[in-house]
Amino acid sequence: MGAALTNVDLWKTSIQAGMPAPRLVYAGSTLDGGPADEAPHMFYLKTEQQARDAVRLNVAKGADHIKVYSWLPRPLFLAVMDEAQKYGLPVVGHLPVEVRASEAARLGFKSIEHLHGLFIATSSIENDIFKNADMSDLLGYSLAEIKASKSYDSGKANKLFRIFKEKGVWPVPTIVTYLNSAKTEIDPRSKYVPTVVQKQWAELIRAIPPEQTELMKAINSTTPGMVKKLNDAGVPMLAGTDSSFEMTNFIYGVSLHDELELLVKSGLTPLQALQTATLNPARYLEREQELGTVEKGKLADLVLLNKNPLEDIRNTTSISAVVLDGKLLEKQTLDQAVKTYPVIKVADMKDEPEGSGPSANKPIVHNH
Repeated sequence: MGAALTNVDLWKTSIQAGMPAPRLVYAGSTLDGGPADEAPHMFYLKTEQQARDAVRLNVAKGADHIKVYSWLPRPLFLAVMDEAQKYGLPVVGHLPVEVRASEAARLGFKSIEHLHGLFIATSSIENDIFKNADMSDLLGYSLAEIKASKSYDSGKANKLFRIFKEKGVWPVPTIVTYLNSAKTEIDPRSKYVPTVVQKQWAELIRAIPPEQTELMKAINSTTPGMVKKLNDAGVPMLAGTDSSFEMTNFIYGVSLHDELELLVKSGLTPLQALQTATLNPARYLEREQELGTVEKGKLADLVLLNKNPLEDIRNTTSISAVVLDGKLLEKQTLDQAVKTYPVIKVADMKDEPEGSGPSANKPIVHNH
């Protein structure tokens, strides 16, 4: 969703030159507060004027929506919402920790990534958490969410979910995020991931404290329940993958298939899961007339399968061919278009000289 503006320019140029690619819908650089960590796809804002200027810059670069991040202060969030609405662009992304989900929804916040803030928003102790919890970093915020998940208030939740449906707020669960983050080995399906990236992943996995892995597992265990509650309440959702080589075990393509399977395990029917990646995105983008369903006159972007995913959602991996903007790409053509690499094991990695690991030169930044 978020990307450095230089990357966006490169992608546009490559697509215009004929590179096969999906339809590009992007937010430009992500708007955040807090201490800068040199992530190239982030704008770190300190003032309301900077917030408004950042929105205008993303607009000038052709952004389709504006993405905000967790540590954006509430006054700057309000400025971003106001400025983006002047240009008719939705604001999406992480729900900032200083902003309540109900307030964001009423203001027109269009999508909530990773369900951030929903456990707090549906908790009977929401006010206490906002008053007393230290949510100044990811650890504190995650602990607050876990605590909140144990005091679910169905009355508050139903009221919030009604607001979501009335205001058109789209939750994006990305259940796969915490599942991948908790893995202690390189995913055996990483054959499409360059060796240099696999090595970075292995170094990060070795460096992750066991307590952080357990925290990811705890968060992952709470997410399916919230997904089911949203679905039972009729709140439409979008499939998210968090795909990025910046984080361990996020494999482009694979993450989407995994997410669809996890959505079904969380209570969605196979059809509902498929719609989170087809019909629902078209509705979110307000492009139902050209995307989202297979109909005469619509854009021909299709994945052809050998097996029926309505019988088993895992059949989305039985790919026979892809139709990209009307052009048929057979399976053989698809296989020939990608390079494969041997999958490494964390245990086979040699110790790096002091100062040369991922923490030294920061090749990987956990911002998504």
